Amino acid sequence: MSTDSALGCFCALGSPLAVELLARSGEFDWICLDLQHGMGGFDACLAALQAASGTDITMLVRVPPGEPALASRVLDAGADGVLVANVDSREQAHTACQAAFYPPLGTRSVGATRARFLRPGYVAAATSSTHCMVMVESPVGFANIDAILDEPVTGVFVGLADLMMALGCLGADPLADNQVRDWLELTVRLCEARGLTSGIFSENPRTAASLRAMGFDLIGSGLDVSLLLSGARAQRAEYEKARTAVTPPKRTPE
Repeated sequence: MSTDSALGCFCALGSPLAVELLARSGEFDWICLDLQHGMGGFDACLAALQAASGTDITMLVRVPPGEPALASRVLDAGADGVLVANVDSREQAHTACQAAFYPPLGTRSVGATRARFLRPGYVAAATSSTHCMVMVESPVGFANIDAILDEPVTGVFVGLADLMMALGCLGADPLADNQVRDWLELTVRLCEARGLTSGIFSENPRTAASLRAMGFDLIGSGLDVSLLLSGARAQRAEYEKARTAVTPPKRTPE
């Protein structure tokens, strides 16, 4: 996955059609299917991965903490990688890596799966091509980040909303908080030093651009739910604007 212009979108609706449209829109470099907070389950995730087949987009899946079997299963289904939520300790990072990688790096087992049979040489190449990013989303996680990165994770994805919630300032400008800025800069610095990928999400385009300028590789700024709602609002606003400017057509005398 190139990090030159890695703008991504989270998909929480559980709609394979929405994922297909976004994947083929050409507007995003990666998509993350959300199995932690999203409305869909594994079947919808599988259908979404199938819907995105044939595109160059990187398909990631966010999985809940403490469900290593699900992490292995979505990789078997064809995901390019996983974001493992709420990782606060080296032990949790270890569990995530064990589920994501085949031996000797992990303990993921080989099965009769979609990824294996549709991608020649998949098992042999999986260790070097699979993304296993841990989501650090709390002060405890940042206190342990050095130990977390001692495991063979491929990157850190900062859960900015949960971090702000833990600090009691959800909705505030994260870049205005010195402690949060310190953690974000630490993440970028550690990832750069270890050759890992850094990622973060913000729906605010200005904040997202600032985070990119800070050095984050993957910027999540789209969310299928919000894109649908904002598109509906924009359409209504444009309609109302046009309606006030239009003069009713006059009837031609007969």
